[in-house]
Amino acid sequence: MAQWQKEVERLEKLYKSDAGFFTIGLHSWIESYIKKKLCLYDTASCKLEFPKIIGMFKNKLFDDCASNSNLKRPDPKIFGDIIRDHHLTNEVRHEFVLPLEDDVIAVTSNFLRFIRSVPELYACHDFKKLESILKPWVEHRAQRLDYGDEFQREKENYLESIKQKESALHILEEQLEIQKKIFEESQQRSKNKNKEGT
Repeated sequence: MAQWQKEVERLEKLYKSDAGFFTIGLHSWIESYIKKKLCLYDTASCKLEFPKIIGMFKNKLFDDCASNSNLKRPDPKIFGDIIRDHHLTNEVRHEFVLPLEDDVIAVTSNFLRFIRSVPELYACHDFKKLESILKPWVEHRAQRLDYGDEFQREKENYLESIKQKESALHILEEQLEIQKKIFEESQQRSKNKNKEGT
C-alpha cells in the first residue's frame, strides 16, 4: 500500500504538469502493475508487447471471477479500449506529440475504469483519492467538449437550413421566370390576333 501511495503521488504530479507524459504514466503504471501480478520478470516476458500483457491480465481476471462467485466479471470492452489508447501514448513517447484534450480524457477515463475493474485497486484508499481528483476533471472537460460538439452540430444544421432555403428560393425564381415567359408569350399572341383582326 505504501508503494502505491508513492506511485499515486507521482501520477498526481504528472497530471498537474504535463498531459502528454501523464498519459504515458498511466499506461506505464498499468503495465508495471500487471507484470508484478503475473510475475512477468524473465527475459522473454520483458519482450511482451502491451496488448499481449493486457490480454493475459484480462484472462486472469476472468478466471478469478469464474472460480469466485463473489467477484464481478469486468466489462471486457475496458481492456480493448486501453489497448486502443496505447497508440496515443506511443505518439507522445516516440514523436513528442502533444495529445488532444479529448484523447487525454479518453486515456484517463479508461484508466479509472481499469482501477474499478480490479477489486484490490478499487478498495485502496490511494486510488479512491486519485479518482476523486481525476473524475471531476474528466467529467468537466468531457462536458465542455460535448458543448463544443453540440455547437458544431447546431452550426452545421443552421448552414444546411440556409442551403435548403437558398435552393428553394432558386427553384421559386425559376418557376417565376417560367410563368413570366408564359405570360409574355400569351400577351404576344393576343396582340398578334388583334393585328390580324384589323
